[in-house]
Amino acid sequence: MLSPFADDRSLYRVIRAAQQAPSVLNTQPWSFWVRADDRIELRANTGQAGDRHPSRWLTVTDPAARELAISCGAALFNLRMAIRVTGHDLVTWLLPDPDGDPALLASVEVVTGRVRRPTADEQEFYEAIPRRHTYRWPFSHRRVRANVLAALASAAAKEQGWLRVLFPFQVASWLRVTAHAESVLSHDELYLAELLRWTSGADDGFGIPEAADGPQPFAVCPPVRDFSTGWPGGRPVAKFESHTQLLSLATSGDEPLDWLRAGQALQRALLTGTRYGVAASFLTQPLELADHDNEPRRWPGAWPYREWPQMLIRVGYPARPAPATPRETFPDVVDMRSDPPRRVLPPGVPPPAPEPVSRWVLGGLPAD
Repeated sequence: MLSPFADDRSLYRVIRAAQQAPSVLNTQPWSFWVRADDRIELRANTGQAGDRHPSRWLTVTDPAARELAISCGAALFNLRMAIRVTGHDLVTWLLPDPDGDPALLASVEVVTGRVRRPTADEQEFYEAIPRRHTYRWPFSHRRVRANVLAALASAAAKEQGWLRVLFPFQVASWLRVTAHAESVLSHDELYLAELLRWTSGADDGFGIPEAADGPQPFAVCPPVRDFSTGWPGGRPVAKFESHTQLLSLATSGDEPLDWLRAGQALQRALLTGTRYGVAASFLTQPLELADHDNEPRRWPGAWPYREWPQMLIRVGYPARPAPATPRETFPDVVDMRSDPPRRVLPPGVPPPAPEPVSRWVLGGLPAD
């Protein structure tokens, strides 16, 4: 059976699925290097790639690259599902060379000599990928049932992520500290400049475009994040659900390996929710404020678990359809099997302005 990386069309089938993972401010901070017919690498895009686009790493909001790693972990889960539905088994190594090549986040090896049908869950996860997108509008007043929340928690646990349902008093506490963190961050000029870069006039499939943001909540402690800082005019005001449902995602440790696991746990849980008609958005300002100030991240109030907070997720049933956030037309894919390395373009898509591939592969560094 042919490898899913045998030709550009097969390759982009799995890359397109990986691209549709959620990422912080839709930065899509990943690159894919095809090393062999049976091996592909997922890499962090932390530097400027020639003249293509500024760095995908939000150095002010995310100085430790924690959210970058979580984003890449979500893309890795999609990549795994896209390979599995081709009938191939795979083996994944997380951080295979943390000292020599820290940008290399994962190496995925495809077992080309053995065919195994995907499980029903794997097939359904793959089919849910294009249907999942962040929902920033009011949810309906129908609460997510306990059995569905349990299914989300079980899904996250399979990737070593601990997803917990917050009680109403914890939700109220979290919304208060989120509003406080938003207020503090909004007075930081560097933070605002970074936010503006990725939300104001976002195009080319990057960032949060105005069309993907919802109305402004009519609330003192809003349950959604406001990305309209740089947009002219105001957004319409709407009343959001009166009883916000929040889930916390945590890990047992707080190292890059744990962040990658958190991203995979997050995506498995989100796709599980998509299968049940549940959508989600994220409230991470308090965690970002702690990272921004180089302070320990903590859950608000008393927390009975010894674990590290990574994400806070608002869930519910959509009250109306909402557009998905677009993705980059020319994802970062390099075929390292050729000499020199060849940048791979989507089949049938006209190439962008020419650029030396050596500059792009080397992250903007001059070629020797």
